Amino acid sequence: MTKKSTLFSKILVIGIIILFIGIAGLPSVPSKNDVGATFEEVVVELTYEDDQHIIITGEKTEYNITMKNNGSSTEDFNITTQDIFLPETGVICYFEDEISWFHIRIEPSQSYLCKLFVNTTPNAWLGDYVSSVGAYLLPDQTLLASINTTTTVIARGYGIVMDCPENNKTVRPEQTAQYFINVKNLGNVPDDFLFTIGGSAYLLEGVSTALILPNGTVYPEGWGNPTWHLAANETAMIILNVTIFYTSGTYEINVTGISLNGPDPPPQDTITTLTTINCPPNKPAITGPTNGRKGVWYEYNFSISDPDGDSLWIHIDWEHGTPSKWDGPFPSGSIIKCNYSWRKKGTYTIRAQTMDSNGLLSDWGTLEVTIPRNKATFNSWTHWFLGRFPMVNLLLNLMRWR
Repeated sequence: MTKKSTLFSKILVIGIIILFIGIAGLPSVPSKNDVGATFEEVVVELTYEDDQHIIITGEKTEYNITMKNNGSSTEDFNITTQDIFLPETGVICYFEDEISWFHIRIEPSQSYLCKLFVNTTPNAWLGDYVSSVGAYLLPDQTLLASINTTTTVIARGYGIVMDCPENNKTVRPEQTAQYFINVKNLGNVPDDFLFTIGGSAYLLEGVSTALILPNGTVYPEGWGNPTWHLAANETAMIILNVTIFYTSGTYEINVTGISLNGPDPPPQDTITTLTTINCPPNKPAITGPTNGRKGVWYEYNFSISDPDGDSLWIHIDWEHGTPSKWDGPFPSGSIIKCNYSWRKKGTYTIRAQTMDSNGLLSDWGTLEVTIPRNKATFNSWTHWFLGRFPMVNLLLNLMRWR
C-alpha cells in the first residue's frame, strides 16, 4: 500500500468519526407523541344553525358556525373559507373583519363560534352560491373538518295590493261613511307607499274626504298625499272617510297606493268606493178612532212613504211599550190596515215606525186613544141620533112614562 492511499484512508475514517459525533450532538426532533395527541386523537366538529339562506341583491346574510375540539389536548387550527365566486358576480364571502382565514387555539372540549358572511351588491348575479369552511390542524395544515353553506341570491321585488271588504255603503246626508282598506306590500323588500284620492266625485263641492293612517294621523282633503312605510310582505289598514252633503245620488271616490321605491312605472293599486245618499222614511200617519170601549175591535190605517221610493217595513206598538216584529216589505205610499182591541180602560198611545230597504228608520208616528169613550161624547152622539130619527125619541118617551 502506498503512502498516499494510507493517508486517504486515515482521512476518511476521521471524517466518518466527526460526522457521527456531529449528528449525536444535534437536538433531537420531537415526535407528535412528544407535543400532544396523535393525529387520530384530534377530533374537530363543525356545526351550524342552518346552512341555507335566501337573500336579495344588495343585502348580506350571516351563518353562525361552531367549532369544537373533541380531542384531549390543546390544539392550534386555521379556519378558512373557500369559494369560487368571481368578482363580477357581485357576491363575496368572508369572516368578521372581512378576512378569509384566521388562527385559533382551542382547549379540549371547548368550542369557538365564528360568523361567516355572504354579501351582495345591488347588481349581483342571481343564483346559488356555495361557501366552504374548513378547519386545518397546525402545523401540518391537515384538513380535519369542513362544511358547506348555500346562499340563494334573488332579485328585489316590488308590489302592492289593496282590499276593501265593504266598498259600497248607504248613509244619510252629512253622515260619514267609513271604508276600511287593507294595504299589503307584495315586495320582498321594505317600501314606502304614497296614497292619493280621486274619483268622479272627488272635486264636487258637496263631497268631503279624509284619509286616516295606521298610526291614527288624519289627512283631511287638501292636506297633501300621505305616505306609509311597510316591511316586506307587511299588511296595514288605512281608513277613508267620505261625507256627502247632497240629499240623493251615488258618489265614487277612489284611493290609489303607489310604490315610491319600485321601478318605473311604479307598482300601484286602486280601490273604488261608492257612497249612496239615502233619506230616512217619512213618519207614518195613523188614523182611526180615538175613543172606544174595551173588548171592541177597531180598525186603524197607517200611511207609510219614503222620499227615495224605497220599500218599507213597519212595526207597531199598541200599548205595551214594545213594538211588534217588522212586517213587510210594502211599497212606498201604502196604507196598512190593522185591527186592535184593548182589554182595560185607559188612555193609550199607538206608535208606529218604518224602516227602508237600506236600514234607515223613520221617526215614530203616534195617535192617542181613550178607552172607554167619555160621557160627553156619548150624549153628543145620542142627541144626534134622536134628532135624526124622531120616532125613536117618541118611543123612548112613551116607555119612560109607562
